[in-house]
Amino acid sequence: MDDDPRLPPAGDRTAAPDAVAGGTSNTMAGEAVSSVQTRDVHGGIHIHVESGRPRRRRSRRLPRRWLALAVGLALAAGLIAASQLRRGEDPGRGPMVVDGRGGFVWAHDPTASRYRPVAQKSMYVYNSADAADVEIVREGVGEYAVRFGGLGVAGGVAHASAYGPTSDFCVVAGLAEEGMTEVVRVRCFDTGGAPVDVRFVASFAHRSVGDGRFSYLWAEPRNERYRPGDPATRYDSTGGVAWVERRSAGQYLVHVPASAGVPTAKQFYQVTARGDGPAHCKLAAPPAPSGVQQVTCRDVRGEPVDHAFLLSFSAGSSVIGRTDRHFGNASSAVDADVMRVETGYYRVRSREMGSPSGHATASALGESDAYCHVENWVPDGADLVSDVRCFSASAHSPTDAAFFIGTSW
Repeated sequence: MDDDPRLPPAGDRTAAPDAVAGGTSNTMAGEAVSSVQTRDVHGGIHIHVESGRPRRRRSRRLPRRWLALAVGLALAAGLIAASQLRRGEDPGRGPMVVDGRGGFVWAHDPTASRYRPVAQKSMYVYNSADAADVEIVREGVGEYAVRFGGLGVAGGVAHASAYGPTSDFCVVAGLAEEGMTEVVRVRCFDTGGAPVDVRFVASFAHRSVGDGRFSYLWAEPRNERYRPGDPATRYDSTGGVAWVERRSAGQYLVHVPASAGVPTAKQFYQVTARGDGPAHCKLAAPPAPSGVQQVTCRDVRGEPVDHAFLLSFSAGSSVIGRTDRHFGNASSAVDADVMRVETGYYRVRSREMGSPSGHATASALGESDAYCHVENWVPDGADLVSDVRCFSASAHSPTDAAFFIGTSW
């Protein structure tokens, strides 16, 4: 059964090159080689205390309650110092948050009327409320509803992108709670903007889990600088408040408080057009440590166009804002281990992320009209190898581009 992103889908793609299995990965010219960010499954500080039997002393011993107080104060001071040191060394850390929820899915059957990936033995699905409760419903040509059971909540953020070797692409039409279920509506198009049935990956997050930094917002194409007003449509793990400013048609500045002070190499973004129509939105420049980022939206001809979009930011956390699961985030412009196979076709090695399950997503970065998505991913020993395809919105053909790639399982 052809329902595994490690294998080339029948009839609509070429076989993955032999270099995947047991192969090596080269780095593009001019790029540094380093592994992606990884965390252990708990994401916490591990403190090891050694104990031993003290030598006997002839002097009077302190009362036990005094001794307990002294030990308690020493441990508290040590914990505070360790926490301050860790946060001082890693600006990707933030305050601990525990009330987040989220999920992701690989929608592998574009023409089925409705199905549950878990029921078809798919391991490329996650739901923090109930791993088995994710359903895909086809509502029309290129129209899908992704239903995350148990995650129903006002607001949050969702992303979707096409999967495979073609130039098709997807947007998020909307997201809403229906009782206990969160429904993410996805619309997919061919390169000319016509609806098309296609495989895709999608994710949803509401707040975050752990001490990584995570932020998201819903942006509207207003003419003035504004702060997203509805608390359900914005979140920042540091407590800061974002703002959005339209500079010109399709050009925006976005203040992402959680990104302030975070080095460029540790910032990861997803930007998805929001609405029923076809459009491409992305980060238009390398991430800025100032916290003010540039976003551009374009139509299917590659021309800048005013459009609503969804943006999320991660540093030291997964694509859905969690540190309690394995994850790796990188940028081909900074630190990803990338091999260019041919024009617009790349192979990325995510170190220590090998797993026959999970989630991978890619999105273009830069001022060109390029857009990118994941073609497939496959474990290779301890690593995960992902293929990424990039296309020009105006030329409707493969093009070279920088991109973000995020993986989690």
